[in-house]
Amino acid sequence: MLQRSLLIVEDDPALAAQLEELFRLEGYAVRTAPDGLDALRLLAANATPDLMLLDMHMEGVTGWDLGAELKAQGLHVPTLVITGDRDPQQCAGQVGAAAYLAKPFELGELLSAVEELLASQRAPSRGAQTANAAPDGGAPTRAPRRELGA
Repeated sequence: MLQRSLLIVEDDPALAAQLEELFRLEGYAVRTAPDGLDALRLLAANATPDLMLLDMHMEGVTGWDLGAELKAQGLHVPTLVITGDRDPQQCAGQVGAAAYLAKPFELGELLSAVEELLASQRAPSRGAQTANAAPDGGAPTRAPRRELGA
């Protein structure tokens, strides 16, 4: 089985390191970027990741800026928005993300959301949707909350 790849775009170094460690321990290939500009550089130099975890409020090139640039370049990167914004659903919709989680979140709920989004990418495209994947043209949905270990 191929190793799934993630790009974590997060400006909080402690959170980025924690997420990188979590997903590496779960067997993912992980790259991190502290802002949208570094994310663009990584995307230009590497294959498109299976999923991007995207913070919105960052210094310099924000999540919105990154989303606009990806759209302008015609690149589609499956995205899960992770933000402390008061309206995370709107943020996710503005960048075409499939789902979002509001900060703070539990690591277990983030891991579950990532696994479900990746599973929905592998599923046959017979119209089936997971609970947190946005239908084509639909609004992104909140990744479901789960207790750790559930």
